[in-house]
Amino acid sequence: MKSWSLFPRRSIHAKLLAFMLIAAIIPLITLGSMAYWKSSMVVREQFSKSGEYIATQLQIQIDNYLSQMRYMAYDINTYVSDPTLVGMREEQPKTYTGFLEQKNFERYLGAHRNLDTKGIFIVTPSGYFFGENVINGQDLMRESWWRALPAKLDEERWIGFYTPRHYVGFQDEAELRNQEKVLGLVVPVLSGYGVLKDSRILIEMKAGKLFQLFSQLEKDMSAHVTITAKNGELIYQTAGTFVQQESDIVWNKPLESNNWMIQVRLPYEQMNRSAEVIQSFFIAALILSAVLALLLAYLFSRRITGKIKRLQETMRLVGTGELQTRAEVDTEDELGRLGVSFNQMVRRIQTLIAEVSRTEQLKKEAELRAVHYQINPHLLFNTLNSIQWKARLSGANEIGNMLYH
Repeated sequence: MKSWSLFPRRSIHAKLLAFMLIAAIIPLITLGSMAYWKSSMVVREQFSKSGEYIATQLQIQIDNYLSQMRYMAYDINTYVSDPTLVGMREEQPKTYTGFLEQKNFERYLGAHRNLDTKGIFIVTPSGYFFGENVINGQDLMRESWWRALPAKLDEERWIGFYTPRHYVGFQDEAELRNQEKVLGLVVPVLSGYGVLKDSRILIEMKAGKLFQLFSQLEKDMSAHVTITAKNGELIYQTAGTFVQQESDIVWNKPLESNNWMIQVRLPYEQMNRSAEVIQSFFIAALILSAVLALLLAYLFSRRITGKIKRLQETMRLVGTGELQTRAEVDTEDELGRLGVSFNQMVRRIQTLIAEVSRTEQLKKEAELRAVHYQINPHLLFNTLNSIQWKARLSGANEIGNMLYH
């Protein structure tokens, strides 16, 4: 622990690396967190708006279908209630006139069809029907929803969604699974006379577009769709189990045509899933940015510390006496100016050393000259003393006195 705590003090490379990494990571984390928070809010808002929009489109589409069906039934009832317009006297025509009357009536029914209409029929109590499409009356009466109708129908009945089994051409269960579901409405015929008495108007609309909207909510958004009637009867429900939570996002869309209620329930976790994806990308981007920042910080700090190390090595060589060594200067920044100053200092040191050497040389020469000056009189005195004593020994006293003086 002690060596680790001293590591930043010993290495400027580590200091630069740490400071540059901190300087890069803090803005990344701050800006990234703000961007993640803002983008998550936008995604949740857009996701919520998308769910609201699809639920509204579903409401509008179903209301449109229901309104069309109700209008068709009202128009047909208005027509058949007028005895001057409908003069059919038998279910199965036996005369050419009766045949023409039935065809004209069926053409009238067919005039109400549109691209989304599966079939429009008037079914008599015996099971005979009037309509353009070919159905089997007995198969129709065996339908569970038809058998559930009261014998005396006095008001409209919305059947909901089902797969019709009564159309001619139905073969087996495989075809049934592939057959498009329909939305049904049964309305009592208001005519109280003739073959249409106690008959029922059956209107079936193709529900493919509605189920596409259901699928868009259920598969794309993992939402749970429920449609219930006013009396609580379940009209439609997303397949599979679904556990309701208080945190679920719920859109309730009432239908104006028949008081059905559409409920679209979206788990809160599903809305957060997009935010979690953004979070994953944010973490990955943060890690990548940190690695990139670390790499750039390492390369940049290594370039700086490399110059410092070369300058340190140059100083070491100069310190050992290699005064001819010079620092390499390849930039004009602070380190470059430091190298120039160091080279100037080494040159001044060399100049000072040369001057000191020259001064020492002159000093030694002066000392030698002084010694010489001291030696020369001494030799002279010895020589004169020797001559004096020689003169005395020779009896030349005057010469001896002269040399003495």
